[in-house]
Amino acid sequence: MNHLLEVELIKKKTELDSLLKVYHEKEGCFNELNRDIFEFKYRYSSRVAQKQLELNSLNAQFADFIIKKLPTETHSQHNNSNFETIDDNADQGYKEIKIDPPLESLPLHNAKELKKTYRKIASIIHPDKAKDERSLQHRTKLMVELNDAYAQKNINKMRFIHDQWRNSPDAVTGEGVTAELERTQREITNMKRMILTLDKEISALIASDIYAMMKKVNEAKTAGRDIIDEMSESLNHKIKDAQNKLFMRMFG
Repeated sequence: MNHLLEVELIKKKTELDSLLKVYHEKEGCFNELNRDIFEFKYRYSSRVAQKQLELNSLNAQFADFIIKKLPTETHSQHNNSNFETIDDNADQGYKEIKIDPPLESLPLHNAKELKKTYRKIASIIHPDKAKDERSLQHRTKLMVELNDAYAQKNINKMRFIHDQWRNSPDAVTGEGVTAELERTQREITNMKRMILTLDKEISALIASDIYAMMKKVNEAKTAGRDIIDEMSESLNHKIKDAQNKLFMRMFG
């Protein structure tokens, strides 16, 4: 019986090693994709987005100048209309505000239950009980989440964190093949979950608008066009025209 468990443990360790390789490959792909998108965003922002903001500002100044030149009565009506709209919106926003009570103002039995639950879970998952570096990192992460849940007075989230712990490899105590097999199986389950999460995050990046724009720009670059430069140059002309129009309106 013990021999069969040892054979099964070897198989599970091999499966875990394979999953680790898959995870690291996908993690590398995710990091590279994130890096490419970040670099594209930086180039787009510096060459296009900032110039678009400048153009918007010039157009807003021009519109503001035109409004100020309107007859006094029309200008007054315009201001009064804005004031009424803002006042209505402000009143509506005020009614929708909800303020959570501080911990001290919660009903006594709720506050006691929250504190009791926090102390119980903290005593189980505390990083001081870690036996190795991997366990320390896992416990530290859960402890941070538990502290956040306690600060938010979210007892359901605290219980969910406890469930996470109970299903983790670190929750398995004892030595020997049986305990090690159970820990390995839980690591396999966690690793599959992490791979699935990475797959979803990669898919979300690929489906994003910024990725579609980056892909379009890269395809155009292969064909010998630089769309970012073209957009930047077009905005330069529009900015110059807007500056001239504003100058002529103000001093012409």
